[in-house]
Amino acid sequence: MHGLPYVVFIAALSALTSSCAASRLLQCNNLVAIANGATAEIEILTEDQNTQDPLIWLQAADTLDKAAQDMQTLGLDDPQLQQYQGEFVTMYTEIAKATRAYSQSYKELNREGVDVAKVKLEQAVQRETDLVDGVNTYCAAN
Repeated sequence: MHGLPYVVFIAALSALTSSCAASRLLQCNNLVAIANGATAEIEILTEDQNTQDPLIWLQAADTLDKAAQDMQTLGLDDPQLQQYQGEFVTMYTEIAKATRAYSQSYKELNREGVDVAKVKLEQAVQRETDLVDGVNTYCAAN
């Protein structure tokens, strides 16, 4: 009889651990789904890499704003995923803002404004690779 409570404790601990791993996996999947969805929408909008239509840029900015909002509303309880979530929100918001500035400057034929917005856009996009790699590595380990 002494062994039974120990087995029940081990079984309960195992179920809890398994549940946490499943929860983390679900959280990873939700975060990745939003990121992948935003990327897919942007790729569709910008299929023609030489597009000069500021309306397309504004649609891309709207897509990123929506992705930032969707990302922000994820109910993540994993601290590392919360950090990644915040980084995605910041990145999407900064890219959208720079894209809007670029579009406006382009419409106004403001070369200096275009150049400034382009630099800000490049800076915001620069962290994407490290962020995606970090999420993929973290989520694959769990």
